[in-house]
Amino acid sequence: MSTARCLGGLASDGTSLRLLTSSGNNHDTSSPLLVGQLWDLTYSPISQFIAPHVEDVLLSTQQLMDVKIKPKQYILQRVSPWEGSIDKIFGGLIEYTAN
Repeated sequence: MSTARCLGGLASDGTSLRLLTSSGNNHDTSSPLLVGQLWDLTYSPISQFIAPHVEDVLLSTQQLMDVKIKPKQYILQRVSPWEGSIDKIFGGLIEYTAN
């Protein structure tokens, strides 16, 4: 079983981020990053994106902020949620697998 996990985040300007280690790998399950936390991160975009992960960044430093946030409120202040059928996102190119 894999110990890697895909971690996403939202920058203060509303940009979606997929947080990779400084070496470009997914974080393992011992990562301190948890849902609902606010972190001060230093990161840089990867040099070559591999679609669909155009939001990949290399994380170099992380500092947990001593701030309590309400995740739903924080997100809604920065982005507009998608409204509509899942069949319409990504230009209708999503395909389903039978797992």
